[in-house]
Amino acid sequence: MPEKKISMFQASLEAGKLRYSKAEIYRVAAYRKLLRNGKIPGDAREVVTYVEKEIEKDGKKMIVRTAKMMAKSMPQGDIPMPRKLILNKHKLRKSITPGTVGILLKGPQKARRVIFIKQLESGLLMVANPVSGDEPTTIDHRYFMSTKLKLDISGVKVPEEMVHSHFHNKAERRKAYLKARRTATVLGEGENKPAGFTDEQKAINKKLVDQLADIVQKHPESPVLEGYMKTKFRLTHRDFPHRMNF
Repeated sequence: MPEKKISMFQASLEAGKLRYSKAEIYRVAAYRKLLRNGKIPGDAREVVTYVEKEIEKDGKKMIVRTAKMMAKSMPQGDIPMPRKLILNKHKLRKSITPGTVGILLKGPQKARRVIFIKQLESGLLMVANPVSGDEPTTIDHRYFMSTKLKLDISGVKVPEEMVHSHFHNKAERRKAYLKARRTATVLGEGENKPAGFTDEQKAINKKLVDQLADIVQKHPESPVLEGYMKTKFRLTHRDFPHRMNF
């Protein structure tokens, strides 16, 4: 039987791989990208050589394919597709502007009233409550219910360190968690839960919270505003959200 070459753009003949599986589709897409960028010669489209043999099994004759050789230009193993972090910065509603007081509908600070500071590069909203004692946090714009109350925060200087990685750094929090696990004992002595922010991050957060606290204290209705920011948003059986004006 003559030798035949199978293109890398055809289905793989390796055992355990489906013809149209995700791995095969990604492999072909990666190969095409390498060819477009010139990292693989153009004549490398046919790289795997197979030999057709006629065998006899159970008294029947059949033709099988066996791999003979692999070209040197073919990379070894599957080529993973490059993955990049795509940050979707959504367009905010007209009611969400810097200084707007809103209500959080999700997260650890759910039902808290917070002040919207700015939108991060990841699209999340950075919010803070200088009265409740909670640390500044981030929230998706879908879970931020804006109210008609708005404060003037034009003079607030947000620290440059307060970016997306300041609030969401899984590597550092994982290290803190493992360190806390090592220091904890069987009887529960010691800390068994990592702190949300490090001491350095808390110092950065304090710079922002102090500025917001001054704005709340200098407000004409400061006592009422402080009580309003401290209390959580609640609904009773006689409250109808669709009839409320926030």
